[in-house]
Amino acid sequence: MNIKMYLHAGSHLGAIVHGQNIPWDDDVDGFVTYESIDKIAKMCDEGGIQVHPKVELNCKVAFNAVKIWLDNPEDANRNTYVFDTYGWRTPFVDLFFYKIIENNLIEVDPMGGLTSPEIVPYYKISDFFPTEPYYFGGIFAVGPPKHIAEQRYNLQKCKVGDWNHRVEDFFYYGDFIDCDKLKGVHPFVDYKTNMIVTTHNTQHIFPKVGTNVHPLTITSIKERDEWAIAPDSLTQNITNHIPNLDKVEIDNAISPYDECTVKGHLKVVEYNAHSGRWWQEGASLLMDADIIILNEIDIGMARSDQQHTTRLLAHFLGMNYAWGIEFIEVTKGNKKEREYTKGLPNFHGLTGNAFLTRCKIVDPIIYRVPVGKTSTEVRFGGRMGIFGRIVVNGKDVVVGSVNQLDGLFHEIKSYIGTYKSVIGGGQTTTTFCKDVGLTGVLVSNHNKQPRFTSPASCNSFGTEVGDNICSNINDFRLVDVIKPCITDYNIEMEVSDHALTGASFKI
Repeated sequence: MNIKMYLHAGSHLGAIVHGQNIPWDDDVDGFVTYESIDKIAKMCDEGGIQVHPKVELNCKVAFNAVKIWLDNPEDANRNTYVFDTYGWRTPFVDLFFYKIIENNLIEVDPMGGLTSPEIVPYYKISDFFPTEPYYFGGIFAVGPPKHIAEQRYNLQKCKVGDWNHRVEDFFYYGDFIDCDKLKGVHPFVDYKTNMIVTTHNTQHIFPKVGTNVHPLTITSIKERDEWAIAPDSLTQNITNHIPNLDKVEIDNAISPYDECTVKGHLKVVEYNAHSGRWWQEGASLLMDADIIILNEIDIGMARSDQQHTTRLLAHFLGMNYAWGIEFIEVTKGNKKEREYTKGLPNFHGLTGNAFLTRCKIVDPIIYRVPVGKTSTEVRFGGRMGIFGRIVVNGKDVVVGSVNQLDGLFHEIKSYIGTYKSVIGGGQTTTTFCKDVGLTGVLVSNHNKQPRFTSPASCNSFGTEVGDNICSNINDFRLVDVIKPCITDYNIEMEVSDHALTGASFKI
């Protein structure tokens, strides 16, 4: 049940506290699309989900939200008063719902009824997105920019709520409380150091600079709408005039290392991120990698919250990155993605390939074939590969990310030269590695048979060798082909429709 939840209202505000006088909320609220109501209601009607031998995930529709909580029936100390009185247990998460109507994000009740704008503001899509991660209650949760909370609350006043959610009862503490006293025990953000500091603890938070979305190629929605109806004969001509199309975006300031030093083997993971929408969830599968090769990863697409998904993942993992455009998407993606985005515009409309590493990236280059035949997804650009060099244990290593690139093999071989090389990505044929003078880890003699990678799910690796890692480093081993699936509290979630391929190389 893949449902994107955003921090909402007071919880969003609680995640961005920064030492000023602000309101304070004592419960957690989430914001999810109304299209998910049937799945959530079904879970409530069927008595929840068993997520652990002793723990159940339960929910109940109440007022203008759905309350969700974890329950251990064997816990003799659980709060029975709240359940007996209201029908839910504390602590809980309140899930509120929204619909997209005329480029506004509007809160609705569990029956789909609109909330009055006098009670809850309507948020413009251009104000609400791109979303970004906030540290909240021990986790990073995604929410809208800070100014959304400012529309709803007066940040110049620190106020305690009249309702206590722990006991679900009314308590009157007075209008305002002393925020200086709160800062000693509650987390307040110091944006200069990207830390949350209390008297007894400090916690690194996601740096605000990591949420920047400033692509090198800027096109307007109006331009892309005009391109959408242009005849196919103009596709390549339009592509040729797109600014900075073949310029690589690099950030070498995230990781402090000029050179990568590895003990044992260099760990490489190839990941078709399928737009990068689930980059934060998928990060748990990438934590141990020295190099991450990415395909199909967006900037400013409605299907991925208008985020710069490569940059967010790179900052989350503390790695430098190189990203290049594969396509400027004029339409809203495939049929399933268009149904999900409900016609929302793409702010930038970019999808591409990238790689992440903990050391400095130099000599970047993009090799691109002509845009080719258009389809139901009108797009400009062309299949491409992005390459660069890093230094590992004192030796130059070429790193590359390709996606369905058929051709330019001579150019790629010339760029590699005599350097050690690791190239990953989606490949049109099983001969791509050989065509560029390398060996594929999935189809080499190191393996008795190929491993499939696409279309993958939590239940299957698929039926095609759609992704591979190529190298000229002879001392390597296949780590694994991993299903694109994470499991938390016994609940499975798919983070892509491609399996992840991992290999390690002795440098």
